[in-house]
Amino acid sequence: MFSKTSIILSLCFWLAFASAAVNLAQIVASNENLEEQATNADTDVNDLTALNGLDYAPKATQDLAGINSALSDLVTNAGQVTPTGDGGDESSVTSSFASFSNALTKLMNDLISKEEMLAMFDQKTMVYGNLTFLEDNYNNYSLALQNITMDQADKESVDDATGGALGQIGSAVSAYA
Repeated sequence: MFSKTSIILSLCFWLAFASAAVNLAQIVASNENLEEQATNADTDVNDLTALNGLDYAPKATQDLAGINSALSDLVTNAGQVTPTGDGGDESSVTSSFASFSNALTKLMNDLISKEEMLAMFDQKTMVYGNLTFLEDNYNNYSLALQNITMDQADKESVDDATGGALGQIGSAVSAYA
């Protein structure tokens, strides 16, 4: 009927098959365990992200890009300010705009370099301090502009561009403050 060899080979085959089935079951169980751990880890990371506010970072980056664009328009328009007479001191406009520009640059650099920190922690003092400094410099710039004689359309163009940029800055900063 069956030879000893065929019986032994058959037993070996079935033992190998059973062993493979057990190994496969262990692999499947291990994968399910890993998937569960990965899901738990994702949940933990998402909870941490929500807790720290880091999910706001992409929005902050978009806000900052919008501000940079507005600032570039503002600088272009401010560069076109030319007094139409001797009614004021052009150098006061230039120096006050330089101070205003420096205040903007400082605010932008602080926001960009601390984007994640601003999202994680309450940074109202730093942001409001910079905004106050920025506002003071802008007021000096506006005052200097009012004191020179220039074409009204130029003055309105500069005021509009500056106001628009400041509005965008205020909107973006309010997300952090």
